Amino acid sequence: MFFAFWGKIRDTCAHAWVWLSLAVLLAAVAWGVQWQHDRISAQQRQAHFWESSTARLHGELQTMEEHAASILGHLQNDSVFNFQNLLEHGHYPVSIFRNGQLLFWSASRIQPDYSVLAGHYAYKLLNAQDAQCIVARHFFVSGVRHDTIELFTLLPLYTKFPVENNYLKPTWNFTPFNGLEISATASPRRHENYFTAKGQFLFSVPLPSDFPPASDVRAKALYVYLWFGAILLATVACWIEAKKWARRVRIEIGLGLLVSYLVALRWVMLELNFPMDFADMDLFNPRYYASSRLTPSLGDLLLNLLSVCIIVIYLLRYALVSQAYKALCAWRWQARWVVAAVLVSASYWVLYLAFQTLRTLYFDAQWSLDITSGGITFPFLKIMSLVVFILLSVAFFFLNHLLAHTFLRITRLKTAAAWATMAAGMLLYLFSTVIFGVKFAWLLVPLNAVYWVLMYWIRFPKYLTRPVYQTYLYIFSATVVVAAIGGYSLFDFKQQENLQNRRKMAEQLVGSTDALAEYLLQDIMLRVQADEFIQTRMASFGNKNLIVRKIKRAYIENYFDKYDLQVSIFAADGRNYSSSDNFQTLAQWQQQYEQQDFSTEHENVYFLRHPDANTLTEYTCLIPIHSTLPDAPVLGHIVLDLRQRKGYASNVYPELLLDQKITPVFQPRGYSYAVYDGPKMQLAFGEFDYQKEWNTALFQDSALYADGLKVAHWQHLAMHGDGNTTVVVSAPSYPFKNLFSNFSFLFLILIFGTIILTIIYLSYQRIVRGKPLTLAATIQLYLNGAFFVPMAAVSFFTLSIISSGYRHDLERVLMNRTDAVANNLAPYLEKYAMQQISYEEFDETLRQMATYTGLDINLFDEKGRLILSSQPAIYEKELLSERINPWAIVEIDERKRNAILQKESVGLFNYSSVYEGVRATQTGELLGFVSIPFFDSSNELNKQVASVLDTIINIFTIIFMLFLLLSYYASHRLLVPLKIITQRLHRTSLLDENEPLYWPRHDEIGLLVSEYNKMLRNLAESKIALSRSEKESAWREMAQQVAHEIKNPLTPMKLTLQYLQNAMQNGHPNVEAITQKATNTLLVQVENLNDIATSFSAFAKMPTPRMERFDVAQTLRQTVALYQSNDNTEIHMDIPAASVYVLADEKLMSRIFTNLIINAIQAVPQSRTPQIGVRLHTEDGQVKISVSDNGSGIPSEIQHKVFIPNFSTKYAGSGIGLAVAKRGIEHAGGKIWFETAEDEGTTFFIDLKISE
Repeated sequence: MFFAFWGKIRDTCAHAWVWLSLAVLLAAVAWGVQWQHDRISAQQRQAHFWESSTARLHGELQTMEEHAASILGHLQNDSVFNFQNLLEHGHYPVSIFRNGQLLFWSASRIQPDYSVLAGHYAYKLLNAQDAQCIVARHFFVSGVRHDTIELFTLLPLYTKFPVENNYLKPTWNFTPFNGLEISATASPRRHENYFTAKGQFLFSVPLPSDFPPASDVRAKALYVYLWFGAILLATVACWIEAKKWARRVRIEIGLGLLVSYLVALRWVMLELNFPMDFADMDLFNPRYYASSRLTPSLGDLLLNLLSVCIIVIYLLRYALVSQAYKALCAWRWQARWVVAAVLVSASYWVLYLAFQTLRTLYFDAQWSLDITSGGITFPFLKIMSLVVFILLSVAFFFLNHLLAHTFLRITRLKTAAAWATMAAGMLLYLFSTVIFGVKFAWLLVPLNAVYWVLMYWIRFPKYLTRPVYQTYLYIFSATVVVAAIGGYSLFDFKQQENLQNRRKMAEQLVGSTDALAEYLLQDIMLRVQADEFIQTRMASFGNKNLIVRKIKRAYIENYFDKYDLQVSIFAADGRNYSSSDNFQTLAQWQQQYEQQDFSTEHENVYFLRHPDANTLTEYTCLIPIHSTLPDAPVLGHIVLDLRQRKGYASNVYPELLLDQKITPVFQPRGYSYAVYDGPKMQLAFGEFDYQKEWNTALFQDSALYADGLKVAHWQHLAMHGDGNTTVVVSAPSYPFKNLFSNFSFLFLILIFGTIILTIIYLSYQRIVRGKPLTLAATIQLYLNGAFFVPMAAVSFFTLSIISSGYRHDLERVLMNRTDAVANNLAPYLEKYAMQQISYEEFDETLRQMATYTGLDINLFDEKGRLILSSQPAIYEKELLSERINPWAIVEIDERKRNAILQKESVGLFNYSSVYEGVRATQTGELLGFVSIPFFDSSNELNKQVASVLDTIINIFTIIFMLFLLLSYYASHRLLVPLKIITQRLHRTSLLDENEPLYWPRHDEIGLLVSEYNKMLRNLAESKIALSRSEKESAWREMAQQVAHEIKNPLTPMKLTLQYLQNAMQNGHPNVEAITQKATNTLLVQVENLNDIATSFSAFAKMPTPRMERFDVAQTLRQTVALYQSNDNTEIHMDIPAASVYVLADEKLMSRIFTNLIINAIQAVPQSRTPQIGVRLHTEDGQVKISVSDNGSGIPSEIQHKVFIPNFSTKYAGSGIGLAVAKRGIEHAGGKIWFETAEDEGTTFFIDLKISE
């Protein structure tokens, strides 16, 4: 019952109108969703938004209260205060003050001062410079001393950083307020007010008139998904309609319908910018990928490839039975030769288009598929790009299969002529690339040439629908080709990227002065001179550090974040207030900088290019400070020194301090450069040794200035600067071995995709179409699975173990580096604590240590307050608070650990920091904490893991390729005896002598052979007995049939003789005429008897068919040609030009074809013109032949007698022909049957097995 129900569903789904109706229904639902949201007024939407956001806010406040109550309980009950107990409760930022002094904090990012938090309130909105948050205040009085303990819990609503870049962006922490500006008001507004659950006013949020939009995110997503569903259903309907046209042998109309629909669909989607204008979807967002007008996003590229695949699959199924193909087969051999060359040339263009598509995927995407660059993470868009790669591979494979299949079928060329045709196609492609000005890719031509040689030599296309070993080899060859062009296109992209980076860096190094920096420095100088606070401090005898801090915080613009700033202050007599500066007096500074070569168009602003090996450019500005009193002397001078340095690999903070509105210094890691004045090197930086490796004669090579040169495994590019200056930028060559690594990665991705698609296809064949796998395919699948699954498991666990080891090693290295810094800083921190060295001296020591080690160093005191930092800007700009990460206090101070490694973040920037306690040399007392952030720790780990992954993938790929060859040998060894037995079983006959098999080993095959030989002996004995029985039965049946057939003419003969006898006895007057008529009747019946005897004699004497391999298509064409000259008969022939071989008796088959055509012609009434159809096609290893007519059909009551000897639907003859046909076809292992409809005609079908 289930199968009957399933059959009805399948029959219903075979109609296009069903799918089209469903598509219209889904489209109507989508419009309904949109209408439902559009009809809601703005006031209703805002009221709903206010209700939902208020409920969300109350839930957050309730959680905050529970969090605060938990902490208060610990504070009141615990006699000993520690960080650990408090940090283990809740996730909100918390600050605890005792009598206004900070006692505890839970976050190192947000830490407002007590002056900002102080007050008498339960809740309030805090508007800080870089954040907006709700503050909940709780307090109690503790102890004998009546200390006031205040607990402040923060609910961040909005975070804004003083700079904006890829890591630091405005963030709405409270989701409902995304994109809104929260304003604090002293009193509630008329609308849009938010209160606590007890009615206390918190804040108001002015909502724009169009907020929230008519369709929220979920409604937009539902709307888009419904439309995608409707499009999918409409596509299925179009496919079904195109298939119907194909079944009517109107393939061209079906193809036109399909192409028109898909082109129109994609055009409408692109014009409407669907779905991007309707819903924000990363897959269709051009920010992440945009290549051209046709592919403005990764999703559009995916849809384009899906459209191409649909068209190619349709062509693959029906192109070879189309009228155009039949017409092509009828052309002269010269024309087919030209078409064959064009097909080969088209295959090269298909490969070139695949190559270009992959290049756009690398050049235009915001992510990298390079497995060698540490790209071991797979976010959504990266996974979808791999899906695009698989779809592109499918399109390439099917297109090439179609071209190759057509090439093999329209040309019946000898081997030499085939090679010539393929060579001509390759030359045609090369010529067309010159004509169209296409850039030549050297790998594509030999790759495609080898691929086509394999396809022609092994005849790959004919194995696609039969899962045998050649099928796997065919797919494997295609995956190798596509993976190779994928790896090569990535290699080409890396080469181009390397060249562009070197060119950018060279342009920067030879660039002119920074006009904007000079203008801003001039403006800073005027504002500093007018600052009364600075004037007062310069006139006093106090510490000048406040002047330095004021300048850094108030006057230095974000534009200078790419510069290192040093502020020097000189007294009126020229003495430097800081003893650690390079210049002790102003005169020394003036002697160094006040030269004509360094001056700019702005007074007291000087510029130096490449002042030392670690600096790109340097600006220095002299600011004289005057008193406001008239005729007062100069109070002193302030010098601002800004150096644009290289970024160290482990620095984290400079990356954060760059504002996205400012063009950052282009300083790719791993690059080297040198500056030459003529042939003499002025300075050099980086790993490349210009003194030993560089030859100045290369400056005469023009290629060095165009696309660069390769020297000592490095790529070099030179650019002329001012005068005789020449800058050389060098970068390590992209290793060629990386090409194989990326090839291996893409190859395994394709293998994985192929396995998934194969499983889906075979499941469809088995479940839906009921076709089980062959033994060869099953063995091959099991062998592949037996290799692939264990290798994948071993690789995964190996990678996990090695990456874990690398992680521990890296952590140990980071700990050791931090320990070395802490040990070196310990004596200085001890001296500073005892006031034996000044703050400035300590700061200079720390900076020198940071420069020497290439690390960012932060130093905190024993209570977690910042003392010094080599990158103070990160704290001055309040990206981090000047309090240590509280977990460092827990682990080092409370748990007495020496050092810890913590994962930290600023905005979207994630990094690792190592904290270590700095202790006194003698007493071991904790003096402070040193913190070193390691920006490249995760990158370094990813590189090491990627290196291991590269090796594993390469080994995996090589072993897999070898395994395919070994599996072929193994499966061949397993299947050869089975094939021999199969052939012998196929030849086993009761009529012929059957030879036994020989197998030398006593294994499972030997047992099977033994049983087969035993069967032959039993068969021989049974044949003798059966022969006797068959002869007796056959003769009895034949006697009955002969008696029946003879009896039919004997009855009219007897009646005729009786009538003649009566006429003669009664003396009939016309006895002579009656005698003549009776004689004629008797002669006719005697002739019938003679025909019957002759026919049965011929049937009895019919020899045993002789089995031979012949081209059945050629035999059928020759037979049909004998009757095509008959003007009274129309014969329609549909026989492919390619050869189709079967194992049968060729002469007998020719007689059978002749008899079927004659029967078809004679079965048509004289009132009609015979319309005879003869068709041959192949399907699933079978050749299917049909002969149809437009006769009267065969009545149902006699259909069971059609293949009985002497039965006929014709007007004359014995009907022995169909019996002979049945016997001959069944002897060849085939079958014959017919389908008929009264007054419409009859079709006879023959199925024969194709001979390999």
